[in-house]
Amino acid sequence: MRYESAVGQTVEVPGVQAPAGAPVRADPVRDTKALLRTATLTLLREQLRDHERAWISLPELYTMCRETGSADTDEEAQEVVAALDKAGVLIQLRDKAFLRPEEIAQQVLQALPAPMVDEKDPRIQEFEAMQLEKRAIDGAARAHARRYLWLGWGALSLQTAFFFRLTFWELSWDVMEPITYFAAMATGVFGYAWFLITRKEPSYSDAFTRFYLTKQEKVAHARHFDMERYYRLQRQVQSFRKHQARSRRAAVVDDDDD
Repeated sequence: MRYESAVGQTVEVPGVQAPAGAPVRADPVRDTKALLRTATLTLLREQLRDHERAWISLPELYTMCRETGSADTDEEAQEVVAALDKAGVLIQLRDKAFLRPEEIAQQVLQALPAPMVDEKDPRIQEFEAMQLEKRAIDGAARAHARRYLWLGWGALSLQTAFFFRLTFWELSWDVMEPITYFAAMATGVFGYAWFLITRKEPSYSDAFTRFYLTKQEKVAHARHFDMERYYRLQRQVQSFRKHQARSRRAAVVDDDDD
């Protein structure tokens, strides 16, 4: 409720509703209560500003409201906290109140990338330079993975030729049959171990991908290449170029309409 104080000021008392159509008159008692409420709110704001932590739980905040005299009940304390939240003194989120809203806003602004406006943006040049380096890293990782697969093919080929030689020249099938059986069993054991480690069924494509990603990470680390920065710039550049393409299409449509 708003009313005119004895000194000619308009004072708002939270939680007090005036009857509809009732005249607003100066009341020294209500004026004093409003001034006291203002003083207690000022004290509460000072305590929140000097609080050792950047946040406080809502039950603690309600207790602080009652201790400072800003509220008498939890319901009034909730109204006070809602008013402080609306005024930007704090940010109420779930069961906590964050007491440094300006710091949170600054961190959010720092986290949000500035929009790209043209192709001369330095981030586009940085992305293009990183893209060239990324291609070199990918090439080295791809060559490494292929070498591993060729080594595996060579090992299997040598094993097949060796068993063939033993079967038909050195020994006999009666001797080699259990050997080949256990060799096949060893391959199954290796495949099962691969599944336990990678949580994927053994396959040549999966082996290539695993060797490729492992080598890519090692090469990127050795060259101090920031992969997260690269993908973040990639998303920004793609978003900028999609916006450019939409703008060009809209301009073409406008020209056709004219």
